[in-house]
Amino acid sequence: MDHDDPVVFAWKGDALVVDGALDAGAAAALDGPLRAAWAGRGARNTLVLTDMDLEDGIANALLVDLVRALRDMAGALRLVGAPQMLAHVLYKVGDLEDARITLVDPRVEVGGPVN
Repeated sequence: MDHDDPVVFAWKGDALVVDGALDAGAAAALDGPLRAAWAGRGARNTLVLTDMDLEDGIANALLVDLVRALRDMAGALRLVGAPQMLAHVLYKVGDLEDARITLVDPRVEVGGPVN
């Protein structure tokens, strides 16, 4: 993926798929439209982030807030292909303990710093 790719999202079957490079500005701009799309989701509760890259810590923090909001709207959330940084934060703050957020195939980035 080219890091200049815009962030886009679309329903594909039962999953909302987010693609692109998410920096702080893109994360802030994505928040409202993605919440609106999720509100009309019906019974669907899967968010796919396999082809979305986090560019900075602010984007990660904003995405944590967004994931929590989507979980609260749906009651439960399946998060597919979450970037390692996002999965790690969700684990560290206890958001995975009650199983309302389920990680499916979280990514493991190689060569980055380990926290």
